Amino acid sequence: MAYLLIKVSAAGNSGGFSPANPASYAMEYGFSVEAIKSDRTIAHFSNGAGDDSNMYDLVAPGVDIFSTLPDHTYASWI
Repeated sequence: MAYLLIKVSAAGNSGGFSPANPASYAMEYGFSVEAIKSDRTIAHFSNGAGDDSNMYDLVAPGVDIFSTLPDHTYASWI
């Protein structure tokens, strides 16, 4: 029986052009996930996928994300 594995990992948070570990290990047919802001641009701290044609980018909201806190409060992160 053959299995299909897809590697998905964070691109990194150092603002580099290429993904950091562990996403750098997914260079062949993997996905690196980058953070975007509310205006749909890449967050300044998010690493990119580089120029490898076998690496695919996924993006997800990563700036001003609201979360609940104790005592029925909330705050945004980053």
